[in-house]
Amino acid sequence: MTKQELGVSTIRLAVAASRSYFQKYDIDIIPGKFKHKVTMPIDRKEDEYALGIEEIRRIITSINNRRLKAFRLILASAGMRPVEGLAIRYKDIDFSIEPTKLYMQAKYSKNKLPREIYITAEGTQFLNQWLAHKYRDKKPVPDDLVF
Repeated sequence: MTKQELGVSTIRLAVAASRSYFQKYDIDIIPGKFKHKVTMPIDRKEDEYALGIEEIRRIITSINNRRLKAFRLILASAGMRPVEGLAIRYKDIDFSIEPTKLYMQAKYSKNKLPREIYITAEGTQFLNQWLAHKYRDKKPVPDDLVF
């Protein structure tokens, strides 16, 4: 099968199907002998690498949607999960200190503990732009969700 240049997962599936077929018709396969005589191909995965800061910045700045851009920048700068970002309320944001502080409620946190998260100046800038756009016609309510 390897000479036919089939993929690793295809070969593994064919071998598993063959073994199942043999078991159905009471043909015993001794695992020790099988392992000794049949060499299964190894699925080699390419090394994963973390995105660089410039790649992340390029991806985020290419977003045209104001809300999505602010959301992604906050997730990237604070290292929070999407559920945590969606749970941010207007009253959880503290612009009075530098860097901007966000309060994370315990019920949305992974470890179920409340915590404070700080975002970058760039994240603060786009968050301010989003809030100005969102509340251009009305006054913000403290319990309003930001996103």
